[in-house]
Parts: sequence; C-alpha cells; structure tokens
Amino acid sequence: MLLIGYKLHKHIAQALTCHYAAIHNAIDHYNTLALLQKHPCPTLMYSDVVKYCNFSEFKILKHSDHDLLSKEWATLANQQVAKKYFKIKHAKEKIHCCHIEVAQLQA
Repeated sequence: MLLIGYKLHKHIAQALTCHYAAIHNAIDHYNTLALLQKHPCPTLMYSDVVKYCNFSEFKILKHSDHDLLSKEWATLANQQVAKKYFKIKHAKEKIHCCHIEVAQLQA
C-alpha cells in the first residue's frame, strides 16, 4: 500500500468498506468450497484479502484446479498483444468518427 497514491489508497479503502458484506460472503463461500476439494486449498481470512490490493500478489490463483496461470491469456506477451490490438481497433473507430465529423463540419 505504500507505493500507491493517497487518493487511490482512499478510494480502495472506501470501496472495501462499501462492499464489506459482499467480500465476507465471498470469502465464506470460498472457504467452504476450498475444504471440499480433492487437495484442500488454503482458506482465506478477511484481513489477508485486504492486504491483496495489488492483484499481482494474489497467490491464491496458483492453488486453482483450473490452472489459471498457464492459460494463454495469462501470459504477459499475450496481454500486451491484446492491449495493442484493442488500441488499434479503437483508433480505427476514432478515425471513422473523425471522418464523419469532418463531413458534418464541411456541410
């Protein structure tokens, strides 16, 4: 939490207090299901979850049966390519909108 700005820190704290009940229900639901797995997963406590504000530190995904970290969309290179693809796609849409505005201004 030390590396983020004051406003972002306040925003995260406000969001956590706003959704306190929902977070507790999700943690309780996760804990009941985690114990039922073939290989029991670690359980969570609310105080631990609050510390996971940086999702890159959210190590609980490594214990998933779905092996999320090995999916193609989880690799950094694929994320960067997808980000560039959507920027190019948005730029093409923006150019199209600009052409329409130019035509309207000329009329």
